[in-house]
Amino acid sequence: MFKGKKSILALFCATVLSTSYAEATQPNTPGDYIGVTAINETSVRINFLDNSDNETGFRVFGEDINISIPAHDENEHPYVYANISGLTCDKIYVVQALAYNEDGTSAPTTPRAFNMHSTFGIECPDSVNLNDGLVGYYEFESNTLDSSGYNNDAIAHGTVSYQEGAIGQAIHFDQSYLTIPPSESLTFENEFSLTAFIHPDSLDEEWVKLFFGKEDLLDLSSYNFVSWIFKENQLSVFINNELIQTVTMDTDTVKAYLSILFAVDDDSERASNFYTGELDDVRFYTRALNPAEQEALYQLAQ
Repeated sequence: MFKGKKSILALFCATVLSTSYAEATQPNTPGDYIGVTAINETSVRINFLDNSDNETGFRVFGEDINISIPAHDENEHPYVYANISGLTCDKIYVVQALAYNEDGTSAPTTPRAFNMHSTFGIECPDSVNLNDGLVGYYEFESNTLDSSGYNNDAIAHGTVSYQEGAIGQAIHFDQSYLTIPPSESLTFENEFSLTAFIHPDSLDEEWVKLFFGKEDLLDLSSYNFVSWIFKENQLSVFINNELIQTVTMDTDTVKAYLSILFAVDDDSERASNFYTGELDDVRFYTRALNPAEQEALYQLAQ
């Protein structure tokens, strides 16, 4: 009699346990593709397919990203949507999604990578990339070679020497100038940037034009960081990151204007435009640098 009751009790427990384990079901992995749409330079909207009907919620995660999304009725809409904000514009993010309930979590989706600038074409005004668009870079470390990788080496005309500069060595001119052979990589149409650390002993009338006649703003006792930024037919000149003036110019006028500093040819007429003083860390970009990039270059010598 007792043995019979024990057998019935064991069978009951086994049935209950079997039923309990059978009902423990984790949710399915969401649809493997995560759609990402830009809202602005710091926010995106994501979406993915809901493959379960027993989830408590979803989690979207990655470096600096961890958000929870409540469960929704997949019969009303098969896709889950959520916004992610507070992103860094020019950073690469990798996100995944999973579903969860009281029994556990699903496997995560395949990682999805995106970048606000490269994926969606959004301009990142505060991002800094000092190699993007750099086609001429002259460090003047005992030579006039181009360090950008484009081999746009400069040629010195007249007497030059090398001495301590703003960053490492600088080139010193004594009634001399530089030219660069023509190069497809140095051509520009809509925008460009030219930056340099300059320490002039004096400026002739042609060189004064480079500063719109405001050469008195230069400190002749030390190096000055000068930027010429051209975009949308507007040429802006900065001295030590202070805007001096912006003028309207077409592309051809700007090219002639800046040939006073650096001629992209071997122009014999430049003999009257000699420069006396030092130049250091001259850079050509085929795009307009943003203020954060100008500041980063200026700080290289601080």
